Amino acid sequence: MINRKNTYKSKSNNETDDKKAKSALQHCSRNNGVRTPGPAVLTALRKPAAFALLICIVATAILGCSGGESLAPVKPERSAEQTDSPVPNPTQVLSGDYIPPVQTPLPLPADEPNPFETELQFNNENFARAFKYKYGSICVSDRSSIAELHLHRCGLMHVNDLTKFGYLRVLDLSENMIYDLSPIEKLTALRKLNLDTNNISDISHLSELTELLELDIDKNNISNLYPLTPLKNMTKLLAHENEIHDLQPLSELTKLQKLGLRSNSISDLRPLSKLAELRELYLHDNSISDVSPLSELHELRRLNLHDNVLSDISELRSLENMERLWIYNNSISDISALAGMKELSVLYAGMNSIEDISSLAELVNLTDVSLHNNAITDVSALEEHVNLKKLDLSGNPIDDSAVEVLCTLTGLEKLDLQRTGISQEGIAAIRAALPKANVLA
Repeated sequence: MINRKNTYKSKSNNETDDKKAKSALQHCSRNNGVRTPGPAVLTALRKPAAFALLICIVATAILGCSGGESLAPVKPERSAEQTDSPVPNPTQVLSGDYIPPVQTPLPLPADEPNPFETELQFNNENFARAFKYKYGSICVSDRSSIAELHLHRCGLMHVNDLTKFGYLRVLDLSENMIYDLSPIEKLTALRKLNLDTNNISDISHLSELTELLELDIDKNNISNLYPLTPLKNMTKLLAHENEIHDLQPLSELTKLQKLGLRSNSISDLRPLSKLAELRELYLHDNSISDVSPLSELHELRRLNLHDNVLSDISELRSLENMERLWIYNNSISDISALAGMKELSVLYAGMNSIEDISSLAELVNLTDVSLHNNAITDVSALEEHVNLKKLDLSGNPIDDSAVEVLCTLTGLEKLDLQRTGISQEGIAAIRAALPKANVLA
């Protein structure tokens, strides 16, 4: 006989459990947007394991509703045999039978390589060979990280591939065979450019490099400097051994601190008079006879005028900050203008017509002096110049009267007295007084 009372009681308990579960889920649905389960789910919840899982879900939801951190369910490990299944029904989830599929990224098609992994290609074979020899292979994405390229002596003639490196700050192309600079005009971020020893005659493409600070165009075939006029920020220009005669374009480059124009065809220095910030100026081996335009360049520390046609350097008197001066192989006889150069440490004045060196008496900072092949007979102005390390008096008509003075130069390391009138006894006395010096006689 069926016990209807117990059946009714069991049914009542089940209905009560259903109401409790439904009430809990409805609470979460109001706060988290979870839909209330249907009868099939509630039937499944009567299983103890499923009901326990429900309690965990409800607890997690309540923590989320109250501002606590939600607990991420731990996913069971997926076996190699399992395959992706369609979207599961709630019963699968609650019974613990469902394992979510592992999401894997779709591979790129074989014909569409990742651009960030693609090796950078070059159009010119010589450029490619030179680049890879210096830097190896790089990816396309690495171009923006390259700020310097040093391709010195690589046999380059064409540099069109440089356009691939728009972020360059420093570029060295010295000792190549380059003649066309058109690719370089696009490298507007350049700060330093070395084109020393190439086959360049036209520098018009450099006018776009307005951020350039240093430029080396030594040993080319350049005669026209006007394209450099827009480069107002430039502080260093080396243009040795070209065919330059007109310096007017440089008059506007007022930030120049170092200027090299050795071995050109220069005679007129007037455009340089406005370059008040110049500290180093190299004008040797030209056709200069008048240095008066340099008299206002008070910041000059180094000045090279050797191998010109100078006879008068009196206008250099105002350059009191001078530290190194080269005036050898000219026609200079009077060096009294040097008397005020108290900071002078290096003086090369050989191969002139100098007789009187009394202006050197107060220049106690002198360390290296060359006066070879002049007409000097009296060296008393050098007495007790203890800072002197090197002294060249060769080819002068000095005699034993100079021995006593030379013996006071205790700091000397090298003394050249070849082709002078000093006797062997005098040389012996000097060597005895200066045991550390290499005395050439």
